[in-house]
Parts: sequence; C-alpha cells; structure tokens
Amino acid sequence: MRSKLLTALVIAPFLALVPTALASTTWYVNGVSGRDSNSCMSPTTACETIGHAVSLAKSGDSIIVAAATYTENLKIGIPLNIVGSGAPTTIVDAGHAATVVTISSASANVTLSKLTIRNGFSGNGGGVHSLGTLSLNSQPYQRERGC
Repeated sequence: MRSKLLTALVIAPFLALVPTALASTTWYVNGVSGRDSNSCMSPTTACETIGHAVSLAKSGDSIIVAAATYTENLKIGIPLNIVGSGAPTTIVDAGHAATVVTISSASANVTLSKLTIRNGFSGNGGGVHSLGTLSLNSQPYQRERGC
C-alpha cells in the first residue's frame, strides 16, 4: 500500500503538467479586416498583423493567416506554426528594410506554411535568419487550364 501511495505522489505532478503541455491555441490574422485590438481568437475577431499574433502566442501555438500582403519584420523566439492561405495570396513583405523572419532562439522550432516571404534585406539573411529549427512547407502552385 505504501509503495502505491509513493508511486502516486511521484506521478501526480507529471500528470498535472500533461494538459498544459498538450494545450495549444490557434490565433487568427486578417490584414484586410482584422484589428490588433481584437481578441484574435477567431476569424471574425482576427488580429491585423502577424507580429501582434506572435506577441500573444505561447510555445506550440498556431497562427492562421488570411490572404493579404503583410508589411512586417517578424521576430519569433518560441516554437510556433504559422500557416498562410496559400503562397500566391499570403505575402510577408519586409519592404527591403530588414530580415523578413528572424527566429531568435535555438529552442524555437518554427514551421512556416503556405506563404510567400519577400523583399527582405540583411547581411544575415534577407528572407529568414534562423538560430532555431525551421520547417518550410509550400502549397504546390497549379496553373488553371488554358493559362
């Protein structure tokens, strides 16, 4: 009986952490109709900028980005998934001012999907400068018939 109690006391703190570790939030961004004063928790209450959604996000969260051109320089220091609406229509443009996406932490595992990164400028990488782990996923671009 005593060993079962001891085992339960050892395991209980780990079980208490599991829901927290598995929980993640999805944030929404819409550069056309969103506002950074919104909750960013649904497509109808989306943020206006990806950077604002990144500032709200916690480790392991996802950010869903609607089709638009976002003139931003993103700084990401946590594990995060950013998913656009398609590379031809979801564009992050640094305006030749700095690196488009900077992953600033070695522990950050970042996935960028279905978006275009363009017009970055830097000696360390104009498009992406990563100190962490970066995964890039693209959506195949298919021409319509007759084009």
